Order: sequence, then structure tokens, then C-alpha cells
Amino acid sequence: MALFVRRWSDRTLPPVLLLHGFFSDSRSWLGPVAALRARGLRHHWLAVDLPGHGRSRHGQPQTAE
Repeated sequence: MALFVRRWSDRTLPPVLLLHGFFSDSRSWLGPVAALRARGLRHHWLAVDLPGHGRSRHGQPQTAE
């Protein structure tokens, strides 16, 4: 399953993984990341759209065997 990842900054910087809440998607991080970057925090920001949210599709149902 492929997940959409929104990225900011240079990939050589230390990564920070951002996860959204239940009824949201990676766009919920646009404002906070802009504010952090304006304050000089230099990281490679990664915001993932979890399955079924934003640009990520629903995953296949899992079965327990």
C-alpha cells in the first residue's frame, strides 16, 4: 500500500515524522510547519496521509489466519 507523504525542506536535514489526527490529513501540518520554519527550526518535515485520509487510499482488509 502506498501512502502520500508531504515533504518540506532539504532531505539531508534531520527528519521529523508528523502524524495527523483521526478526521484530518497531512494538510493539518501546513500552518504549524510554516511557523516552526519561520522560527528557524531546520528539519526535513514529513507529514504522512494515513490510509483512507487525504491522498492515501484505503488499505486492503486484513484477515487473521
